[in-house]
Amino acid sequence: MKHMRHIAKEVDDWTRVEAEFSGDYAHQLTEAIKECSTDEQLKNVIISSLLDRYMFFYVNSNRPHKITRLMLELLDEKNFHFESPSPRNNLLEQSIDHLIKGSGLLPTLWKVQQIWGGNTAKELINYLYKQYYEEFEPNDDHISWLNKYKALYQLEGKPWEG
Repeated sequence: MKHMRHIAKEVDDWTRVEAEFSGDYAHQLTEAIKECSTDEQLKNVIISSLLDRYMFFYVNSNRPHKITRLMLELLDEKNFHFESPSPRNNLLEQSIDHLIKGSGLLPTLWKVQQIWGGNTAKELINYLYKQYYEEFEPNDDHISWLNKYKALYQLEGKPWEG
């Protein structure tokens, strides 16, 4: 984007926008960047990836913020979109998968079972349920997720049974 440096040097007012991408989205973005052969294509991929995830709007009017409008004006093609769930869209299967593979729950249950034998893994689950779950208070994100997905899961059934 060498052709824009002379404009950038004359600007006194800056807004810095940073984003971090991970998972499938990051891999798709990397592939799209690798396929760029011009500065213009690269600019479109970078700006589009930001707009695909992050657009800013004025609260009262619901109109796009100046930053969003300026980024949209910079795009030559406005048809960019990667296949990726919203970061807030934590499906139940992903949460269960995290409990099994990423949280350390199963290794912890195995360790207590190996140390004390008997039903100590079940005892620990019961302790966690009584000590923590019964006192758990859902936040707005939890309630929003439930309102969005409850009917779907009731139709599909329990993920661990099918």
